[in-house]
Amino acid sequence: MRVKIMLLLLPAMLFAGGKNLISNPDFQDNFAGWWKNSSEITSQSDDAGGAYLSCRRDPAQPQQRLIAVLPGLTPEELRGNWFTLSFQARLISLQGVVTVKVRQIDADGRSLGYHTLRFCQYDTAPDWQSISREYRMHPKTAQIGIYLDCYYLGENDQFCLRALSLTRTEPPPQEGAN
Repeated sequence: MRVKIMLLLLPAMLFAGGKNLISNPDFQDNFAGWWKNSSEITSQSDDAGGAYLSCRRDPAQPQQRLIAVLPGLTPEELRGNWFTLSFQARLISLQGVVTVKVRQIDADGRSLGYHTLRFCQYDTAPDWQSISREYRMHPKTAQIGIYLDCYYLGENDQFCLRALSLTRTEPPPQEGAN
């Protein structure tokens, strides 16, 4: 009986264990699993050989976009559960706007909402900065997508991203709980 219970709980334990739900989080496999609309969204390597995403101005495409819809998650694994989006970013220069979003999608493919991190003019970080936010998914969420949008970047703008991660987390403690 114990073995059967453990086998039934194993997928839930693996899912809740902090496993990154994003495949190719450093873009080391170029853009496998991602859709992009600009040749100026590229995979680069640092001096230590680590891969990262770089987005620069594309005169032919003022709104650059990189999208991945995360496969293999059931609606039950998403609905009402808490997730942490984290990544490292480096902003060499920024005159335009960059957003990193988690899109919540219902069973009919419609948007339920976006959890958005926004970077805009005067946000600069010449060194890698760690960024992390917790989000609760809508009760009707059936799928989630990850979006990176770069709008109207300037001539010298560059947004870099690595270690992109989305993990299931425990709900935060209730405020005022004893």
